[in-house]
Amino acid sequence: MYWYQGFIFSWVCIFYFMSVSESKAQVAFHQLILDCSEKEEIILRQYARKILLPDSNTAAELLDQIIGIFQKEGYLTVKSSEIVQRDSLFYAELQLGERYQWVTLSSGNLPVLMQEKTGYREKLFLGQPFRYNEVAHLLQKVLEVAENTGYPFASIRLADIIIENHTIRGRLDYHSGPLITFGQLVMNDSSLVKPKFFAAYLDVKSETPYSEKKVIRIAKLVEQLPYLRLTAPVSVSFQNETADLHLDIEAKRSNQLDGILSFLPNEGKNKKALITGELTMGLNNLFHRGKKLAFDWKRLQLQSQQLTVQYDHPNVAHTFLDATLGFHLLKEDTLYINRDAQIDLSYKAGAFGRMKIFTGIKSSRITATNSENLSFPDIPLGSFDLNQYGVGYAYNKLNNIQFPKQGTKFAVEASLGNKKFRNVRELKPDSVVYAPWQYTFIASLSNYRLFWKKYVLFNRVTGGALINNHLFLNDLYRIGGFNSLRGFNENFFFTNRYLLSNLEVRLLFEEKEDTQSYLFIFYDQAYLGQKTRNYVSAIYPAGIGTGVSLTTMAGIFNIAIAVGKSEHQAMNFSAAKIHFGYISRF
Repeated sequence: MYWYQGFIFSWVCIFYFMSVSESKAQVAFHQLILDCSEKEEIILRQYARKILLPDSNTAAELLDQIIGIFQKEGYLTVKSSEIVQRDSLFYAELQLGERYQWVTLSSGNLPVLMQEKTGYREKLFLGQPFRYNEVAHLLQKVLEVAENTGYPFASIRLADIIIENHTIRGRLDYHSGPLITFGQLVMNDSSLVKPKFFAAYLDVKSETPYSEKKVIRIAKLVEQLPYLRLTAPVSVSFQNETADLHLDIEAKRSNQLDGILSFLPNEGKNKKALITGELTMGLNNLFHRGKKLAFDWKRLQLQSQQLTVQYDHPNVAHTFLDATLGFHLLKEDTLYINRDAQIDLSYKAGAFGRMKIFTGIKSSRITATNSENLSFPDIPLGSFDLNQYGVGYAYNKLNNIQFPKQGTKFAVEASLGNKKFRNVRELKPDSVVYAPWQYTFIASLSNYRLFWKKYVLFNRVTGGALINNHLFLNDLYRIGGFNSLRGFNENFFFTNRYLLSNLEVRLLFEEKEDTQSYLFIFYDQAYLGQKTRNYVSAIYPAGIGTGVSLTTMAGIFNIAIAVGKSEHQAMNFSAAKIHFGYISRF
């Protein structure tokens, strides 16, 4: 007699013994012992599980589950004896019977297009074991495809079923029902957003086929809008072969005016503190059509300024395409001016994703009479034009677009462009030289996790690479400041490849709808590399600090103090950077 016995409270609770002469076996489901044949024992052992059986009722429930498993596997005549209790063990006899097989399951009147969409193939059922789950999955798949292609009242069943000699044959009987199209988008307050635009954004335009999947997705799409919220679940009313959608919405204060003041040590002659600043304005849902206009101005240093303007136009001509126009200007002291114009076309990729293609023109011109770069003598300046083309993908699954506590946000871009140099110092004046393609890669990943009810762990990792054999100082990425590497001046570092991690722990001490107030501590760590024609370096600056964000009736106030350390800057509290921020939403 062969036997194997596991401990009662171990993860695998199986033991059996086998009589060669009688071909009998036992399988233990923890404290439930099932008598079965040798053949049945081999099958039954796969389903042994860990479960406590305090009484006979629990044992009976487990036995019913076991019988249900085998019925789904094609043992339609499986049966058991009554449960008998002996001491702390429960005994029953199980008889699986013969396993049923398909002779055929024909497509019946199921349309060919529906067969292709559901993956149905008649050969998948020819002579195969009958498994109820496979049939149920096929029927459910047919209904899902139907309700998402305009037939929410479709039905399907098995017809002409013949069972004989442990074999089954049958066919599919499908009825599509009437074609249903989307009707009106009914809102409790249509002054908040134009229905025609909103229907295009939600992809539920009138007279298009009804889709249950699109209706379910509405709540997620509205969550991604900063200017609207749902106040009740979406409801659907069917009449005259149309489906009207009913939405209860209300406005959120999303237009904002932001300001940041930074007090930085001034290395000039008077040694007084240098005040730099930033002013950001964002207007959402312009003309109640979801359009957005954003304006951002920064004074980085005494003679350096930065300007960014962006316009978003969703659902261009009521299509699925969104357009974005952007312009960026950077005046770096008296050295150079960069201008960058870009246009994006994007479309939704699932409920949380977005794909885009873009093209842009970047130009840089030297403004210094002497193009020698005193700060980085090994990295020259140069005037150039760059025409670039690229693709990108963004994913946003945050629980709140303005004050997230849970979720993930991800974005990646890649582009290439043809670069044309003008008036580089080692070339003759007014000459034009065509360079190889220039490649650009940018990626970011943000993650929010709520723990201990009041603490939020925020981590953001960003990276970028700029690849070309003819890179100049005015080509490079700029890192440093309140929104990237804290503890350093704005745009302090020049780099063509970088990896930056921002780790932050927030203690929430006041929460209301769409508002947060919290204390935070942070640690920023970066890898910054420079690789140009004449210069190669790598540094690892870091910044630590603390701050507070306060939400009041007048707006959101932010204050943070940070200390940075790098190869060129010691971690000294006398060189700490203090940042004040203000956000007013209206």
